[in-house]
Amino acid sequence: MNEKSSNPKKIRVLFFITSLAGGGAEKVVSLLLSALNPKVYDLHLLVNRYEGPYVDLIPSHVTITELKSERLRSSLKHIVKELKEIQPDVVISHLWEINVLTILAKKIGKLKFKTILCEHSTINRKRFFGANTIRKWAYSKSNIIVGVSEGLGIEIEQILKVAKKKIRVIYNPVIGNDFAARVKAPCTHPWFQEEIPVLIGLGRLVPEKRFDLFVEAIKELNNSMIPVRGIILGEGPLRKELENQRDLLNLNGTIDLLGFVENPLPYLNLGSVFIQTSDYEGLPTALIEAVACGIKIVATNTHTGTEEVLGNGLYGRIVSRGDLRGIVEQTKEILLENEWKKNKCLLIENSPFSLIKATNQYSQLIAEVMKADSA
Repeated sequence: MNEKSSNPKKIRVLFFITSLAGGGAEKVVSLLLSALNPKVYDLHLLVNRYEGPYVDLIPSHVTITELKSERLRSSLKHIVKELKEIQPDVVISHLWEINVLTILAKKIGKLKFKTILCEHSTINRKRFFGANTIRKWAYSKSNIIVGVSEGLGIEIEQILKVAKKKIRVIYNPVIGNDFAARVKAPCTHPWFQEEIPVLIGLGRLVPEKRFDLFVEAIKELNNSMIPVRGIILGEGPLRKELENQRDLLNLNGTIDLLGFVENPLPYLNLGSVFIQTSDYEGLPTALIEAVACGIKIVATNTHTGTEEVLGNGLYGRIVSRGDLRGIVEQTKEILLENEWKKNKCLLIENSPFSLIKATNQYSQLIAEVMKADSA
């Protein structure tokens, strides 16, 4: 563990998350740590494993504490020990299990830090029995709960029964100052040099993203005499399953699973249609990036986030969750009408998803909880 800063004038803020794997919450943590002012905050990051593609985004002034536990759920004593050592003024935790552990550690350790618990995924989904009961208890003990979309904020209030005065909605920071330059970065994938439309999927290869539908949609479109190719950007536990599905459908030369790509924006800039197939999202980062890049969009309507990002259909076509036929038909319309050939326009002016806006909102939230009585 690195030595902590001893500057008493700074507010000691600790971010707590499992790792810096390639997900939306992990990206948010890394971006906020890079943007918060180190002259104002003594910044710490508590992780189980300091690994993942976003490690390189963490600036050198952030103190890293790594738990290295086999199972984070069973490492509560270790978490309490580290929190007592670090003595944060504010803990900002991300993802619901980490949120619960944060409150448990505070109560068991009789610690005085203020808490900001951040929810990134819809509450209205099946989890293990009692999950929401645990969350209700934990969230009632927190100073503030952040939902990353308006829909998620409503779910936190209605399903978890959190008092409205404790809930804040802060969109994830996606649009940084370098966004336009990153869009124009070189992309050497050979498919963009050909006339066949290329459909783009982006996200972790996990069950809720439903990339099996993306693969099926590519097959259906080609069977309909509309030649297309598909590129999936992202890594995860379902890679082998998706590769097997692709090969079984004889799409080996038609779908490319590229794995995690540090900068996916050139693919969204050069691609023909972005397809979101998710069943669940809190606030879909990939969809925000797609809208900002101006690519044509077909997206499944997740419980939260999707309609907000797409302006209720203004920036893309929305179909029901799991609706393969809808995905295929809407994509087919875009391709047959040559909509995908229209010039793309970056939509980043005054974006509600900007890093500057999110950083300011979290700074204001830290100031707010520092003035509040302990929860």
